[in-house]
Amino acid sequence: MHGLLMQGWKCISERESSIFDNQFFFCYFTRMYERIIRMKIIKLAVFAIVFLNFSCRKKFDPVEYALPSKQNLIKYCWQTFELGIKDKNEMIRIATVQVLGKIPGPKASATIQGVEFGAKPHTIRAAAATLAQKNDSMAYLALTDYIDSPDFMVRESVIKGLYLMRKLYGDTATIRILRKMDRLIDTTVVDTLLYEKEEISIERQGLHAKIAMAVSAIGEKRDWQNFYQKQNLSGKTSLISMAGDIRPPGVESWLEERLRESSGYLRGKAAEALGKNLTERSRNLLRTALKDPDEEVQVIAASALITSDEALAVESLLKNINSADEDIQVRAALALANAKTPELTEKIIWKLRQLSSEKSEWIQIAAIGGMGSLGDTASIPFIESKLTDVSPDVREISVGVLARFRKDGMVDQLLELGKDDEYSMRTVAVNNLERIENPKIIETKVIPFLYKTMKNDTDMLVRVRAAALLLNLLNK
Repeated sequence: MHGLLMQGWKCISERESSIFDNQFFFCYFTRMYERIIRMKIIKLAVFAIVFLNFSCRKKFDPVEYALPSKQNLIKYCWQTFELGIKDKNEMIRIATVQVLGKIPGPKASATIQGVEFGAKPHTIRAAAATLAQKNDSMAYLALTDYIDSPDFMVRESVIKGLYLMRKLYGDTATIRILRKMDRLIDTTVVDTLLYEKEEISIERQGLHAKIAMAVSAIGEKRDWQNFYQKQNLSGKTSLISMAGDIRPPGVESWLEERLRESSGYLRGKAAEALGKNLTERSRNLLRTALKDPDEEVQVIAASALITSDEALAVESLLKNINSADEDIQVRAALALANAKTPELTEKIIWKLRQLSSEKSEWIQIAAIGGMGSLGDTASIPFIESKLTDVSPDVREISVGVLARFRKDGMVDQLLELGKDDEYSMRTVAVNNLERIENPKIIETKVIPFLYKTMKNDTDMLVRVRAAALLLNLLNK
C-alpha cells in the first residue's frame, strides 16, 4: 500500500501545477501517508513487545515459582474434580467418579451426587455404584435420591449401599426406605432404551428379591430364595452376587446349591460370592470347588482361598497357569501374586519369569505385575528392558513395578514420564508418584509437579489423577 501511495505522489508531481495546487488532493494524500506511517509504527511496536515477551519468558517451572497456599491448592483440587464430573467425555466423567470414590469423607460423596444433571445412564450407574461403596452420611443420603431411578442397575446399587451403610442412620430408617423402594418397584417408570419390554418384568422380580435379602439380613424375615428360578441367566448372576454382598440368613446353604448348577458361569459366581466372607463352611465349599471341571471355577475358588489356605490354593493355581486358555493363565498369575510364604513365592516367581517372555502381552503384563507384587528385585534388569517394549501396556506396567521397587530413586524418571506424549503413560507416572516417601522430595518436586499437571495437562483424566494424589499428600 505504501508503494501505491508513492506512485500517487509521483503522478501528481508530473502533472500540471494547477493539479498539484489543488488542496483537496494534497490534503487527502497527506492524511493517507501519515495514517500508513502510524500503522507501521504501531505494528512494529506490537511486534517488539511480543518478541521481547517470548524471548524473556521462561517456561513455567513450579519449583522456581511460589506455589499457592495449601488452602488454595486444596480448592483447586476440588475444582478439577468438578470439571471432570462435567466433562463432555463420558469416560472422563466415569473415571472422575471412580477417583472420588477413593477419597474419604462427605465432600467427595457430595461431588459425586452432582453428576446426575444431564448425565448419561452409564455415568449415573457409575455414580450410584461408587456411592454404594462409600461409608458416610452424604453417600447414604445421595443414594436415597435414586430409589425411583428408571434404571434397575442403579436401584440395585441403592439397595446394596443402604444395607452396607445402615449403621449410619440405624436399621429402622433403612428398612423404612427399603420398604418404600419395594412398593415403588412395580409402578416406577423404566427407561425402555435400556431394557426390552420382556426384561422389565424379570428385573422387577429381581429387585423384590434383593430388597427381601437386605431386610432379611437386617432382621425382618422375608422369603428371597424363591425368586431365583424365575430369573434369566443375567438375573440369576445378579442375585448370586448380591447374596455374597449382603449375606442374608441361609446364604451359605443356598450358595452350596448354586455350586451344583449346570452352568459353569453360575458356579463360578457362587464361588466368588462365597469368597467375599470366608467362614469355615465357605472354605470347605471352596475347597470342593477346586475340583470343579471348569478351570474358571477352580481359579476363582483358589483366588479366594489363597489368604487362608495358601499352600492348597497355590498348588491349584500353578496347574491353572499352564492352561491353554490365555484368560485362565492371566487370572491364575494375578491370584498367585497374593502369596506370602517364602518357599511358595520362590516357585511362583520362577514360573512368572517364564511367562514374562510369552508372546501374549496380557500374560506378560500379569507376570510382570506379579513379580512386582512378590518383590522380585532380581528381575529389575529384565523389567527395565521392557521399558522399550512395543506394547504401551507392557511399558506402563513395567514403570509401575520399577516405581514399587525403587521408590524415591524413581522420582526423576517418573517426572520425565509425566511429560510423555501418551496420556496413559502420564497417568501411570502420576499414579506412581504416590510411592515417593522422602518428605523433602515430595515437597520440592512431587507437589509442584502435581500442581502443574493438574492445571496444565492437555488431558482431563491426567489432571483428575494429579488432583487426587495432590489432595492426598496435602491432607497427610
